[in-house]
Amino acid sequence: MAVLFAISGELILRFFGITVDCLRVAGGALLFMVALYMLHVRVSRQRVTKEEIRDASMREDISICPLAMPLLTGPATITTVIVIIRTGETLELKTMVLLAIFLTFIISYVIFRFANEIHRMLGVTGSLVITRVMGLLLGAIAVEFIATGVWNIYQSMG
Repeated sequence: MAVLFAISGELILRFFGITVDCLRVAGGALLFMVALYMLHVRVSRQRVTKEEIRDASMREDISICPLAMPLLTGPATITTVIVIIRTGETLELKTMVLLAIFLTFIISYVIFRFANEIHRMLGVTGSLVITRVMGLLLGAIAVEFIATGVWNIYQSMG
């Protein structure tokens, strides 16, 4: 899903008439909300409609459903991928972004695969500390997105 948006993100932005800087600000706000949840050690709750649950229950393959896909490729991920791929000016940079996406999913798979062992090793306190530190770093990235987007929007007006 992230690769799809990395490749087609520019077309999507053009279709809706959205600038990358507006997407930066909106994505930064989303990332900041996730960061706040992490800092307060709250797990974000996915809202799923009854129709989505009914549709998912009728499928044989549940790996592609409203419950599974947003966990790794939600609005904040899509925004981040589009913004970063858009700022990569050369084919080498865009290729590196695609490789980073694949590497991220491989690392995510390994972490999910060994989540119980990792949690047992870190303990509850260690897990909470890591979650808060990652929330702080994610908040900083969000502020950077918002600041850059607002500055670029301001400059384009003048």
